[in-house]
Amino acid sequence: MIRIIYVNLIFAVFMSSISSGLNIITQTYEQNNYGSLGYVSVFIIFTFGLVGNIVCVTYVEQLKFSYSFFIHSLGYLLFLTCGIYICGFDGNAILVWIMTIIASAVSGFCSSGLFITQNSYISHESKNPELAFGIGWAILQLSVVIGSIYSAFLVEQLGQYNFFICIVVISAVSSMGFLFVKQKTNQVSELEVIINSTSQHQNQQNLIATLQVIKEPDVKYMIFPMMITGVLLSFQWSVMHKLIEISIDQDLENETINKLTFLVFFTQGIAEVMGGLFLGLFNKKSNMIDNQQILFGILELALLIIIINIEIKSYTLCFVVAYLWGIIDCGTTSTLLAIISTRFQKDIRMFALFNFCQCFGGMLATSATIFLVNENITLNIGIILIFQILSKFSMNGLSIKS
Repeated sequence: MIRIIYVNLIFAVFMSSISSGLNIITQTYEQNNYGSLGYVSVFIIFTFGLVGNIVCVTYVEQLKFSYSFFIHSLGYLLFLTCGIYICGFDGNAILVWIMTIIASAVSGFCSSGLFITQNSYISHESKNPELAFGIGWAILQLSVVIGSIYSAFLVEQLGQYNFFICIVVISAVSSMGFLFVKQKTNQVSELEVIINSTSQHQNQQNLIATLQVIKEPDVKYMIFPMMITGVLLSFQWSVMHKLIEISIDQDLENETINKLTFLVFFTQGIAEVMGGLFLGLFNKKSNMIDNQQILFGILELALLIIIINIEIKSYTLCFVVAYLWGIIDCGTTSTLLAIISTRFQKDIRMFALFNFCQCFGGMLATSATIFLVNENITLNIGIILIFQILSKFSMNGLSIKS
């Protein structure tokens, strides 16, 4: 458990800057007159995340965990450098588009390898995956807390340009910590290695093995629940700032709007940590499928509050939404990963499939956001509600079958 805590603490520092950048990236592109490019960048991240989840699973297990963590962390660094450019230079619009698309593609691909590595590492190192995933993800979600609180004050004091330089430096330095990640050796006997090397291991290296795993029993019931994690993430990156902006004075400076946005995300981060810790304990002692259904119920409540806030435009209610969203996001992710680890024998293909479905759900939701960029965000709520209903019915099927 100490190793799991260490790697997630490194993750927390690393992702504190990454999540800060991602949480305001669409807002920043809009503020710097690049229109929908921020939404397009999120769409590309999810799209190439799909590709990465098919490809990365073929080689991640061939690398030491420390090397895999470090190499795949570099993609996010490239993406954040785009923030430095768009905030500091009045560059050629075509060049900015090309640079952003390339950086987003690399970031999306590498993020898949990064999170496949993380999920595999937690499963690899833990004896109690229900608790390990809950605690691990709770520690990881400290990144939202840490990042939001220092970003809320730095962005206003430094300005957007210097702020993005700051978070790139934090990411670069913290990524070095991945090189010191330790892992168990001799996980299986030499005889087991010989037996499995010609079948299971080769199957995991097959490019289509991640999709083939869908044919296995129970997996079909997990598809929509895994997809909704991407839909929730897409809303956080692409839509949440709109809810905040309609609730505050539009004549404020860009950095002040960024600050008010970060304060809301700080509340979400607190909830993410609490959700991960409590769900980790609940999942160990109670039915994980029932716990997930409760989370879907909380999602319905959050969507209702968002609809109300679209009408009354209360900045205070944004904090309530963020808090509920944090519980739902971290709770759903840690619960589904715990189900995968226990029900599917820690199969790395299932972790890759989780990330694949997450990216696919995020891609669909973000593409809808691009088309609805000038529309009322109530339509985005409708999309989430559709996925919520499908996910809830899917989990019912898994519960009945179990």
